[in-house]
Amino acid sequence: MMNKSKNKLSKAAIRRLEELLFTNKELNTYAIIDAAKKGSIPYFLEGMKATFASLLQGDDAKKLAEVAPYIVLLEKGSDVSQWYMEKLYGNSVGFALKTNLGIEGLIQFWARKVKTRIPGTEEKGFFRYYDPSVLREYLPILEEDNELIEFMGTTNSILVEAQKPEQLFVYTQKETDDGLTVASDIMKLAGNKENLAEE
Repeated sequence: MMNKSKNKLSKAAIRRLEELLFTNKELNTYAIIDAAKKGSIPYFLEGMKATFASLLQGDDAKKLAEVAPYIVLLEKGSDVSQWYMEKLYGNSVGFALKTNLGIEGLIQFWARKVKTRIPGTEEKGFFRYYDPSVLREYLPILEEDNELIEFMGTTNSILVEAQKPEQLFVYTQKETDDGLTVASDIMKLAGNKENLAEE
């Protein structure tokens, strides 16, 4: 049931999460959420009149609607954002991202990462990169292999809940004298930040 959150954050932690999601007013904030974790997600999104789209294409979008990944616009103070922060965050349901693009510009970019060729075969399968437990392992590998910028595309920041939901991994693209780089931080929702490179 969507009303229960197994990893409920304190009010102070929710305020801090909201601050991290919405600090830059020039960027749009989205969540990619996994209906496979909570099959009622599409119905909640429709009921809240959210701006959202499935990341599955063609027939898969209809056949797999109750288990599909969805990209959802989060706006400060909206019912959808409150629902994400209070009910979904901390339950391994998805991750947030910040970009200057609108939802239409994001759908294809993130959708093409979902259905991918299975290594060593010609078959295609679903890659559940949007699962925080997968993303927490995958992003550092991409970072080590210098492929994180390509994975992020035009996304400014990716925000992924840590195993302890009071912490948040933040990957942010930054322009430097040497070109585009990605900075990695872990943010404590109840306190200070620590740079991941120091751990």
